[in-house]
Amino acid sequence: MRHGDWRFALLGEQVRRVTRCGTPHARERSALLPRRGFTRRKARLPRPPMFFEIDRSRYGSVLALLDGRHPHEMPLQGVLTGPHRGHVYVDNPTSPGVAIVAATGVGAYFLGDPYHPRLRQHLDPFIEHTLKPREQDEIGAESFIGIVLDDRWNATLEASFAARTPVRGHYRLYRFEPGRLPIQPRLPPLPDGCRVLRIDRAMLVHPDNKMLRDDLLEFWPDTATFLAHGLGSAICHGAQVVSACFSCYALGRHHELAIRHYSGHYRHQGLATHVAIVCLLLARSTRCIAHWASDDNHPASARFAERCGFVLDQRLRYWEFDY
Repeated sequence: MRHGDWRFALLGEQVRRVTRCGTPHARERSALLPRRGFTRRKARLPRPPMFFEIDRSRYGSVLALLDGRHPHEMPLQGVLTGPHRGHVYVDNPTSPGVAIVAATGVGAYFLGDPYHPRLRQHLDPFIEHTLKPREQDEIGAESFIGIVLDDRWNATLEASFAARTPVRGHYRLYRFEPGRLPIQPRLPPLPDGCRVLRIDRAMLVHPDNKMLRDDLLEFWPDTATFLAHGLGSAICHGAQVVSACFSCYALGRHHELAIRHYSGHYRHQGLATHVAIVCLLLARSTRCIAHWASDDNHPASARFAERCGFVLDQRLRYWEFDY
């Protein structure tokens, strides 16, 4: 043992021995020695969340952020004022300055102040730890889509999503003009054994039409709510739906339509055009106003909309990245 080691060992032994006696001198000497396990570090408190989910009774405060604009942005208004599926998060539950309206199956709308000082720090973690697991659990979402109504948000999203390498694009929103569709439009012929029916309860409860039910429930809380507020037509082979056009969102007389196919055997036979025109005729006969949404990456969808009597109403920027 080195000389210095012996001195410290002796000192340690003496202090331990005297400490057992409990004398003040021993307590004073023991304070000079390192005390393992007694170092107290200030605990790092978790970062307080920026966003809080609110229930439907408080959605009116979020509508105030729109200031009367975008009354026919169907997914947004469908969540805030209608029965459609979605969740609303705000920075202040009593007086929101920023809100995120997540319309299930469509995307998240950013509302309010894009320059909020906490946004850039909290937005990406909120999407990763709140929206992502919820959307994956509810609909198996594989990507995030953020929709911008105010271009001032773009700089904030650019900074918040810098590590994500997002894809940017524009939604093209169309409105149906009844006068652009002939009174008796020419319809593509149906394949043998197929017929067009209005979507009703009997169709939705049939076991062969589970995929149609699942598609409806992506937007509606239940099929009864769809039957009460929505409209739709389907091409059936027997009892099985092979193609359908239905309201994915409905607000009063305004309906945003979606088209789905359920059989690869009947693709490229004009069924989409046929079922869409039948649904538009149904909307026109009931004095409903139909809407259609596409994006810049699907020019065929834009041509289809124009062929069916839709006119371009507005374009909205979106941001998308994989979860």
